[in-house]
Amino acid sequence: MPTSNAPTQQPDHQPEYKRASLIAKELSISKNTVWRLSRNDASNFPKPIKITDKVTVWNWQDVKAWVSSKQMV
Repeated sequence: MPTSNAPTQQPDHQPEYKRASLIAKELSISKNTVWRLSRNDASNFPKPIKITDKVTVWNWQDVKAWVSSKQMV
């Protein structure tokens, strides 16, 4: 019986996480602005996820949804 050598695909539903510097680059804003938005409850920017004392990330899907919601206004 033949076996398939096709590469296994990652499920589409796995979250992708990015650090402030990458989010800033993607959104063309400063890293400080990413942090300021995340601290400002009125902005509804996604909250950061602290991985370790020195590593904090954001769910990239949540950030993209936030950007989309701002473009609709």
